[in-house]
Amino acid sequence: EVYDKKNKSLLIETLGVYLQENGNLLHTASRLFIHRNTLKYRLHRIEEICDCSLEDAEVRFVLYFALTVRQYIWLHLRILCT
Repeated sequence: EVYDKKNKSLLIETLGVYLQENGNLLHTASRLFIHRNTLKYRLHRIEEICDCSLEDAEVRFVLYFALTVRQYIWLHLRILCT
């Protein structure tokens, strides 16, 4: 999230959609309205930043879980603050 804000990128959104689409590049690129090469570049940057491989099922699970928890926390914070 800090990286996205600092660099005006959409890596968290990209990762979330990629994981929701079970790693399907064509579906992910389509949902994000980006070229497949742009998606590949973003995924490569995610792997570099996280020092991980998105080919690893355990890594994908942990990242999906982390994004789900993040979304849950943001949702409940919004509810509590209103």
